[in-house]
Amino acid sequence: MEIPGLERIGVGSVEFIPVAARDHPLARGGRNAPGAARDHIQLVLADRSSLADGKDRGVIGTQTWRLADLGSKHMLLREGIGWGYMPEPLVHEDIDRGRLVPVDVPEYKDGFLRLHAIYRTDTPPGPAASWLVARFETQAKVMAEFRDEYTALVSLQGRRKRSAAAK
Repeated sequence: MEIPGLERIGVGSVEFIPVAARDHPLARGGRNAPGAARDHIQLVLADRSSLADGKDRGVIGTQTWRLADLGSKHMLLREGIGWGYMPEPLVHEDIDRGRLVPVDVPEYKDGFLRLHAIYRTDTPPGPAASWLVARFETQAKVMAEFRDEYTALVSLQGRRKRSAAAK
């Protein structure tokens, strides 16, 4: 969406993944049937900007709790009050420790949210802000490369385990 007088530069992305507490019904079943997530409370971050104009992104639940901040949503997820999409870096440790579990939601598609640096065209970024934007762009490239290498490694390990089990 273009807004006159504003410039937008892509500086990376963050993956949002569906998660729930390990004892939540959606987390226990492994593969969930299409529509199963609709029967459970979905915790949704409320978008209070006028740009959203009532558009829900990623909301599939018929029962939703709207929250104003990610911290509250994160806490409620860990307490088992529903399921929801969270930034992967924010819940990575919870997943590693078993407090949260990635949930199979067949309706879940592209979970990447693009991040942008936005500034007014009549006041472009100065040296410090320009450096910061360049730093975000560089960090995003490094993280994308790391993610690709990690995905390839996990895939290789999976093939090795299946090969060893077949012997």
